[in-house]
Amino acid sequence: MAPMSSADLRARLEGWAKTEVAHANRLSETARRARSPLVRAVLTAIAVDSEKHYQLLMIAEELLTKSELSVDEFEGTLNDIREHIATEEDAIKFFESQLRDPAVASNLQLTFVLKLLLRDEKFHHVVLHDLYQALVRGRIIGQGEEWEELYRELDRYL
Repeated sequence: MAPMSSADLRARLEGWAKTEVAHANRLSETARRARSPLVRAVLTAIAVDSEKHYQLLMIAEELLTKSELSVDEFEGTLNDIREHIATEEDAIKFFESQLRDPAVASNLQLTFVLKLLLRDEKFHHVVLHDLYQALVRGRIIGQGEEWEELYRELDRYL
């Protein structure tokens, strides 16, 4: 099978991005109409993920043409990531403590929603930590051992 051309890949990514944003909009509207808090929570989470997928697909398309982080934004990016890593640590502790509380544990719907949040926070924490390390130690953005560690980390969640 011949490799796909860059133009074909860009077109496919853009096409799927449009599908994702359409799903996000439709699910958001359905969530707004839902009376059940649990149904609304799940639909909202999936709608937000679909919006995120749209954004990531647009960035993936952009990666086909450029991928450098400018020197001007480098230090500010590191500071923002460092601050968010600390926030993620606090969030993980908070959700873990809430899930240990008997009042929360006895409510399966609440437990489900809090576990969704905890799963995301743990994933964000690991990815942000690895991104930070890759930015600090990596010589070329996107290449090298530090970046490969970041790329491999995602495989643990697939």
